[in-house]
Amino acid sequence: MLILHTLGTARIDAGTTRLTPTSVRKFALLLHLSAEPGRRVPREVLRDLIFPDRTEDSARHSLRELVYGFRQLGVRIDSDKHGMSVSADAVASDYRELLDGERPDSSRLTAAAGGFLPGYAPDHSEAYTEWLEGYRARATFEICKVLLKELTRAKRGGDWAQAERAARACLALDPLNEEATLGLAEMLAIGGSKVAAVRLLDAYISEVRGGPNDLRIPASILRRRISEQAGPMYQAPAVLPFLGREPEMAVLADAIDRARKGEPTCIILAGEAGIGKSRLADEACGRAALDGFRIERVAAQPSDRDRPFAAFLDLVPKLRELPGALGAAPASLDALDRLITHKVSPDSSSEPNLLRSQITRGIDDLIEAISSEGPLL
Repeated sequence: MLILHTLGTARIDAGTTRLTPTSVRKFALLLHLSAEPGRRVPREVLRDLIFPDRTEDSARHSLRELVYGFRQLGVRIDSDKHGMSVSADAVASDYRELLDGERPDSSRLTAAAGGFLPGYAPDHSEAYTEWLEGYRARATFEICKVLLKELTRAKRGGDWAQAERAARACLALDPLNEEATLGLAEMLAIGGSKVAAVRLLDAYISEVRGGPNDLRIPASILRRRISEQAGPMYQAPAVLPFLGREPEMAVLADAIDRARKGEPTCIILAGEAGIGKSRLADEACGRAALDGFRIERVAAQPSDRDRPFAAFLDLVPKLRELPGALGAAPASLDALDRLITHKVSPDSSSEPNLLRSQITRGIDDLIEAISSEGPLL
């Protein structure tokens, strides 16, 4: 059984024997055959790849010796006059396991962050070097797709540590990957490292400068959103990480997505005191802020049950300061003035039901005016 170790290291286990790139020709041959198990490679191709500096007879003899030595180790290499191959059931690969697995765990992400065949740069054959570059590029592309999928899943579930690991692993393989760069910057900002997040985005913008402008736009927008935050994205307790709330965070992420698309959405978090409702809301708000939402908060008190429109008494003054608020109708603003300042305009009604209706419409109009400028949470 051949076991390929390509993530974070370059090693092939052949039975009880461990091969590294220091065994130049042996490692090169086994890697090439194991990269696409089941594919038969012509002998002349292998001779050019492994022994380009030898005569045809010498290369043929050396190739036979390598195959014989591998068989002595128990490696099953199918060989005939046309070519050689290794059957698919005789090869295991950490790279392939990552692609075929349901989702990568933290150990896989740590290994991927070490690079694909790191440090392996054979120079015995120009043809082999060209093949290796293509193989590494294809593998890196496939691995990054898996890592970005895990980044998206972890972000939606509020698993910030896993999301950061996935983003860092992807950037280790593809340093200018846009989605991973933005994802890592978001995780740094959510974790309180706003300066590090801005530096990361600045470095990325500098690297892609000179290319199409649209390459810099998403990073520039995110940089502005992070920079405009006056304080931490959320105020997290210092003692406990945010864990085990993936289902709830996924529900909130869906609601935020609907709101961003223009669908008015309401979510109620209900549960016993101390169960983590506020922390859950804070985490969701931190994530929404990076998506461009304006966030406004109001805290409720037991006495609010005796105060009509209690939440809006505190919230409306904040909303009036947001961009777009001046787009609300004058009648709506008059009704809201009466709510928060008790100022009565000459044409205002004193009939309670009518007044309640005017205030309700005013709140609705104000929120709609603000939302026309950007999503509001």
